[in-house]
Amino acid sequence: MEVAGWRLSRRDVFVRGANLGLALTGLSFVGCGPQPVPVPGAGPAKTDPAAPKKGGILTLTLFQDPPHFDIQQESTILIQAPIGAVYSQLIAADPMSDSKIVGDLAESWEVAPDGRTYTFKIRQGVKFHDNTPLTSDDIRWNLERLTNPPQNFLSPRKALMSNVAAIEAPDATTLRISLKKTQASFLQVLANGFNVIYPRAVVEAKGDMKKTAVGSGPFRLKAYTPGVSLELERNPDYYLAGQPYLDGIQWFLIKDTQGVTSSIKTGRIHLGLATMHNVGPKEGAALKQEVSGLTYSYWGHTILTALNFNLNKAPWNDKRVRAAFHLAIERKALIQAVEGGEGGKIGTFLPPGPFGLTEDEAGKLPGLRASKDEDLAEARRLLAEADFPNGLKLTIPLRNVDYQIDPMTLIKDQLSKVGIDATLQPMESGAHKQLLFSGNFDVVFHMDALTMVDPDIGFRELFGTKSGKNYGGYSNPAVDALLEQQAVEPSVEQRKKLVREMDQIALADMPRVPIYWKAFSTIVSPQVRNWSPDLNGVFVSPLKWAQVSLG
Repeated sequence: MEVAGWRLSRRDVFVRGANLGLALTGLSFVGCGPQPVPVPGAGPAKTDPAAPKKGGILTLTLFQDPPHFDIQQESTILIQAPIGAVYSQLIAADPMSDSKIVGDLAESWEVAPDGRTYTFKIRQGVKFHDNTPLTSDDIRWNLERLTNPPQNFLSPRKALMSNVAAIEAPDATTLRISLKKTQASFLQVLANGFNVIYPRAVVEAKGDMKKTAVGSGPFRLKAYTPGVSLELERNPDYYLAGQPYLDGIQWFLIKDTQGVTSSIKTGRIHLGLATMHNVGPKEGAALKQEVSGLTYSYWGHTILTALNFNLNKAPWNDKRVRAAFHLAIERKALIQAVEGGEGGKIGTFLPPGPFGLTEDEAGKLPGLRASKDEDLAEARRLLAEADFPNGLKLTIPLRNVDYQIDPMTLIKDQLSKVGIDATLQPMESGAHKQLLFSGNFDVVFHMDALTMVDPDIGFRELFGTKSGKNYGGYSNPAVDALLEQQAVEPSVEQRKKLVREMDQIALADMPRVPIYWKAFSTIVSPQVRNWSPDLNGVFVSPLKWAQVSLG
């Protein structure tokens, strides 16, 4: 389906093929590689023992219109969340577990003894929604595009694919990926929820997928009315027999917190991304009192709330100035006021968990500790030493959404205590994203949700020299070297030491200020069955959407 004037109506553009009737039976995963690092606080998906009920429309909330539909060129859930169910992936998160990766378009795979070659057996008979066949060459072309993006194609996760040496499709049902060196996190890289598969012919005809949505996933795009809703309908030719269970999914645009809570109470909405609507624990508790069986849950603390500095411009290239910002922020008070305590955790550049410091450990460090007198005095001293004895003024852009405006309003007040006079500049999400990736800023506030929590992915995305999400142009050869060293380290304990070392270096450099790690939270109606967030909290894989049902 194509967007005309960015308004969609259902047209007879999908030629329906015969039901493929492919059952997901007897899948064998040979040499499936290392398991992903579990998200702290996220448990396995809760499932209903009763047989899934077919039919019904699952309703959810969006807080803003998606800027476009091209998932591969984005890093925001504004696109991935509502449109991801249209597509398939090579491999994906297990719909029933947070700790496994399973095949989607891949029926099985093998890893060579040296750990550098992955051979995938591709499912036969799969068709895109336009009734054209999906082959291994479509997958090869998509992954090549992400690895070596063409001109004018933004690939935020390019750095994650930098270890790929070659991608081949020797026949229609075989895909072979060769790596430059072994990489413990490679399957997690491929399972990233943004690595969806497009029909090559459509992309080549249109140039991109910004106004087009044609996939092979469990749902098809039915209609999109900006400012109102986005509708998906069941794909009757989906390759997993009997799925999806839902007749469709509808996302309603609701901008204010009261609108979301009212819609939950009346039953108009089954599921709300509470994090994005500023529905905090107090509102969640009130809703649970009014709606029997409603759940309000946190899913991992994997959103890095941060101030990003342009390291190519003065005075932001002065580490003393950056450190002053870090020291001035009172995180404990901020988290309590904005997140109700539970919705945020103090941490470094790694989320508290298997590789990152615990919240208690991080909370003893300068800047992150609760006691602020010494930190504030040091911040003033550093500013004076950097030739700002009377403080400095700046404008800080941020997205025009409550969940960013609320914390930044308090941070602005905290910064003023050391002489930093900040003017906030809220802007539309698309413009904010363009600003981030253009590098045309001084200091910008942003929240980055880790697409995977493994440091080889999460840390690399933010701090690798060539990463698309390294907005400020940070480059430290020592960090890059440690990134490569930990990627091939087989010992978990040794790898942990290497990861902690690169985290310490980044903290000393302070290319961005880690404010706190924000949790994803959801409000879920008791009618919803077999739904839970993915590995990092919200990027739900197509396989999960296919298994959701209403009871």
